[in-house]
Amino acid sequence: DTISEMAFVAMDLEARGHTALGWRFVNRYLQHSGDYAGVALLRYYFVYRALVRAKVEALRVQDSESDPETRFRAALDYIELACRRAGDTRPGLVLMHGLSGSGKSTVAARLVETLGAIQLRSDIERKRLFGLEADARSGSPTAGGIYTAAAGEATYARLAELAQGLVDAGYCVIVDAAFLRGNERERLLALESGEDLRRVIVHCNAPVAELRRRIAARRDDPSEANLDVLAKQLETVEPIAGVERARARVIEIGAGGVEAAQIDAIGKGLAS
Repeated sequence: DTISEMAFVAMDLEARGHTALGWRFVNRYLQHSGDYAGVALLRYYFVYRALVRAKVEALRVQDSESDPETRFRAALDYIELACRRAGDTRPGLVLMHGLSGSGKSTVAARLVETLGAIQLRSDIERKRLFGLEADARSGSPTAGGIYTAAAGEATYARLAELAQGLVDAGYCVIVDAAFLRGNERERLLALESGEDLRRVIVHCNAPVAELRRRIAARRDDPSEANLDVLAKQLETVEPIAGVERARARVIEIGAGGVEAAQIDAIGKGLAS
């Protein structure tokens, strides 16, 4: 089971003090494989692998070439790690929001590592629906090809389906899409979980001139948004309504990127 092997690497990274790298690895694997259904087993395998490490360290306590106290402490550390992860069920929902080039995916990647979350990126999942690799160019015109209204509807429906499975598994999920229309946001904000699901909208914003500069400078990015797409977005974007703000905490992120205080506010919004 590849989820078991992936959990082994993530566990080892966390055990060695590299928790952020562990979450980065988990997300890269999931984005590449699309095996989000396997996340339901991720916590189980993480705990299992930690306990295997604990058993090995405990068996080596009597090894004449090892320091017994060091081995015993290592075994206890793995057991403590397993216990922490076994009880770590914190479902949460973060919706990224903003025009193309506003920094949504960059901020989402930072939140993945600091919050311990799973990112669903619409650009990747849209292409997966059409049998394309993340870095493939679809050759689609603006509002055509894989970017028709029907394709957009299918993409947001898929994001909602995946997000529901992740929160049901007890994870915080970051849905990285433009969410420029109220009905797109409502579909995700309506998700529920067995526990009280906390919701945060992260609104990324930058001056239009900066948005244009970033879009023009993009290379090897899953997003195919160009300046024509941005112009269309500027005409059709719907601001976050009061009813949405009543359901989710809204955090504003400027062109300078996410700051530590904003990450803390997002974390509190998911915990409160």
